Amino acid sequence: MMNKPNNLPRILNTNPELHELLINVFNDQDAAERWLLRNRKQLCGLRPIDLVDSKPELVISLLTRILKWSSKIGHSFRV
Repeated sequence: MMNKPNNLPRILNTNPELHELLINVFNDQDAAERWLLRNRKQLCGLRPIDLVDSKPELVISLLTRILKWSSKIGHSFRV
């Protein structure tokens, strides 16, 4: 299992929009953290955690699309 980066709490505390989206999408802090740490093909194979400082809009956009999709089908997203 991947280790949490030391800066994860800082990222979540300094970007309330991202933190709120993560909780809304995953309904669980641990699942949200796991999602941040895994490579995503929608982000050209990069991990969301690696983009939140330089390109947070990409991560927020992806989470917004996931939230819209999951609400349309009435499904809670699990990692």
